[in-house]
Amino acid sequence: MGKHKSIMQGMVFLILLCGGSGLTWAEEEAEAPVIPWDDTSPVCVAWEADKLFMLVSNENPVGINCSGVFLLEKTDEGTVGVLDVPVLGFDSGEKSRDEEVAEILGADGAKSISFKTKPYTRSDWRINVMDAKGRVDGVLTIAGKETPVTLSFVAEGDYLLGRLETSFTALRLEPPSVGWGSIALVRDPLVLHFRVKKTLTQIF
Repeated sequence: MGKHKSIMQGMVFLILLCGGSGLTWAEEEAEAPVIPWDDTSPVCVAWEADKLFMLVSNENPVGINCSGVFLLEKTDEGTVGVLDVPVLGFDSGEKSRDEEVAEILGADGAKSISFKTKPYTRSDWRINVMDAKGRVDGVLTIAGKETPVTLSFVAEGDYLLGRLETSFTALRLEPPSVGWGSIALVRDPLVLHFRVKKTLTQIF
C-alpha cells in the first residue's frame, strides 16, 4: 500500500511540475514574435530563429537590422531589384548573440547579405511588385553562399512586407548553440522577414 501511495505522489508531483497541462515545457508552442519595425527606416530586415533553451522552453528570438538599402538597377535584360544589408547591425537585445550572428553571416569575409531579383521587364515588374501583393524570384547571398529563392510579399500601408521560411541547412549555414546545445540550441528552421518602402520599388 505504501509503495502505491509513493507512486501516486510521484505522479502528482510530475503533473504539477508540467503545469497540469499534460505537456512538458519542451512541447509547448512559442508565440509568434512581433517584429519591432522601425517606422523611420525605409528598409528593414529581420531574422527569426527557433531556439530550445535549457532543454525545457521554446523561444523565437528576433534580430532586426534597419540599416539596409534597396536599389533598382536597369540592365539590358530588364529591371533588377537589389536589397543589401550589412552583416553588422542586427539587434536581438542580446549582445553575445548578435556577435555570434555577425560571425555566421560574415563568414568568408562577407560584409553584407543581399537579395537580387532576376531581371524583369517593365510590365512584369509592375505586375509582380507594384500591386497589393506579389512575388519575385532571385538569389539570396549569405556568407558568400548563393541560394535561389522566391520572395512573396503584401502591401501594408506605405510598405511591402514579406517573409521567407527557410532553414540553416538550405542556406548552408551552421546554427549557433551554447554549451554544445545543452544550454541553448537553435533548431534548423529559420524565417527571414523584410519590410521595404513602396516608393523605393516604383518604376514609371
